[in-house]
Amino acid sequence: MPDFIAQDTLETFASLAHDLHLATTELQSALNVLQGSPDQNLATVTPQALVERVLALDEQLSRTRLLLPLCTTGVQVNDGGRVLSLSDPIVENRSEFDALARAQLELLIDDASG
Repeated sequence: MPDFIAQDTLETFASLAHDLHLATTELQSALNVLQGSPDQNLATVTPQALVERVLALDEQLSRTRLLLPLCTTGVQVNDGGRVLSLSDPIVENRSEFDALARAQLELLIDDASG
């Protein structure tokens, strides 16, 4: 085990990754059925089931976005000579990504309404 990350932090990472994997796999299975995968039964995916799987993935993404910075505050990284908590670059990158995504959405909304 790496000595720079606490065991409970590693377990949290594993749990987040596992839950995201399950939600993604379940949504992918539903999409495979809807796209006509020959080994799947189309009747197994109802509109409600698809919506539930999309919402489950969204919930896991939100949970990960919330918990990842919280569980990385004790993990130190060297960022160009300055020692930071791993949560700092995560939050910085997230802020940049969110700003870019927001700008792209605004453009798409303007294009759709105009």
